[in-house]
Amino acid sequence: MRIITYIILSCFMAACSQNRSGGELEQALKLSGENRNALEAVLDHYKHDSLKYRAACFLIKNMPYHYSQEDYYLSPEGEKYRPDICKFKNKEELGMHCDSLTRCGYLEKHDMIYDVLSVDSSFLIKNIDLAFMAWEKPWARDVPFDVFCTYILPYRVQTEQISSLREEMMKRFLPLLDSAGVKTPLEACVALNEHLKSVVRYQDTGLPFYPTIEETYRSGISRCDGICNLGTYIMRAVGIPVAVD
Repeated sequence: MRIITYIILSCFMAACSQNRSGGELEQALKLSGENRNALEAVLDHYKHDSLKYRAACFLIKNMPYHYSQEDYYLSPEGEKYRPDICKFKNKEELGMHCDSLTRCGYLEKHDMIYDVLSVDSSFLIKNIDLAFMAWEKPWARDVPFDVFCTYILPYRVQTEQISSLREEMMKRFLPLLDSAGVKTPLEACVALNEHLKSVVRYQDTGLPFYPTIEETYRSGISRCDGICNLGTYIMRAVGIPVAVD
């Protein structure tokens, strides 16, 4: 299987002013329910930093369209359980384990966790700050702000569960690009894409659930969605603007 990563050259994003009344931002805040205080805390945190404030606006106003697909087994006692794929030798062994769960009365459950209702302020602030750090790298600093917001800043790729590995990805993969002396997003993309061949490979895990970033990263195997999500997540973490096609 071949993963093709596209460098996005252009996009459009409406500017976000600090007036929260009306428009997509206020609509997102209205939909956030009890999570509104957390989202407004992020806006307040950046009220003296206009660029990061605009980045926070971009993420928040787009939250109503995004969610995590949480897949798990529910035990007869009502407890959530998701098998750790790293503990099984192959997909057959994991498949047998899943079959045994079904025979014991476990039910497959699939929940949608909407970002606007669940993302907390500390996570969002850390994600924004880390993204801006990556944007300062030589291959990223000329990326326009609107492209940065759309293809580097986001904390998720598709409908995977939200991951907190961005900082870990930066610590692991930024030195690789620094030592390679890359100067453009394309050069960085090519260098990192070649390295990622040794990080993850295509293989059916045997788990009948949508893969998480953590599962794919720790196990080093996944199907197409898992590989694309991990590769995109890593590249964005180090300041490479990419999207999944």
